Amino acid sequence: MHNILFPQEYFYHSNIENVDELKNLRIENDYHANWVEGCSVKVDGLYPSDLVVYIFPHLNEFLKGTSISPIDVELRDAWKNSYSKGDFQETHEHMGMEYYGFLSGCIFLDDHESDFGEFYFYNRNIIGLTPDQKKLTMEIFKTPYLSCVPTVKKGDIIIFPS
Repeated sequence: MHNILFPQEYFYHSNIENVDELKNLRIENDYHANWVEGCSVKVDGLYPSDLVVYIFPHLNEFLKGTSISPIDVELRDAWKNSYSKGDFQETHEHMGMEYYGFLSGCIFLDDHESDFGEFYFYNRNIIGLTPDQKKLTMEIFKTPYLSCVPTVKKGDIIIFPS
């Protein structure tokens, strides 16, 4: 029997039924994201309070069975990324970003187009594995060792540890 030692890499995946309402949220005009310099993407700041009603039911489901209440979770920052053909978001991680908290998430406002890039999770622990360890891990757990590309569609929400 295989046992997982440290299950810190996971995500919650669900769907927001009324996602079209999110396309009309207020835009924060003076929003500036420092991280955008390594990307080619249009970033619009959003008001976190406008998103709570959409996110709260999913946050509640995500945290079910834990000692953390969704009421104790504060949505501190929110933005919308808009991509055109050729745009990209650099591979990044959210570790060490205590201001932003312990959870991150994405809401997909449109269906994925086949000629656009994909949202994916990159395995940051891969550096420490030998080629044989990568192969073994992939074969035992029936999962790719380098990245995970969730199948997403319009309205999907993904919540994951920062």
